[in-house]
Amino acid sequence: MDVTAYRGILEEDAKHLGSFIERWRPRVEAMGHARHRLMLNVVFGESLEHKRLFEQAAAGFEDVLGKRTPNAERVGSVLPTRWME
Repeated sequence: MDVTAYRGILEEDAKHLGSFIERWRPRVEAMGHARHRLMLNVVFGESLEHKRLFEQAAAGFEDVLGKRTPNAERVGSVLPTRWME
């Protein structure tokens, strides 16, 4: 499988997630309401996990969601660009 067809999309998503966290983390850490701060930190944790997944996929690692069934045929494809209105 040629990972270059979708590497740019994955790298872009990882970059945007990193920028999101860098931008908002200082604001969240300064929040006085502990419950809101905790919930937003959960969102940050999930965003970092997605960022890691996108980085691994962009690097060509195919088992980011689990091991493929042995001898299973690959089906489907990834579009080279996002669909936008």
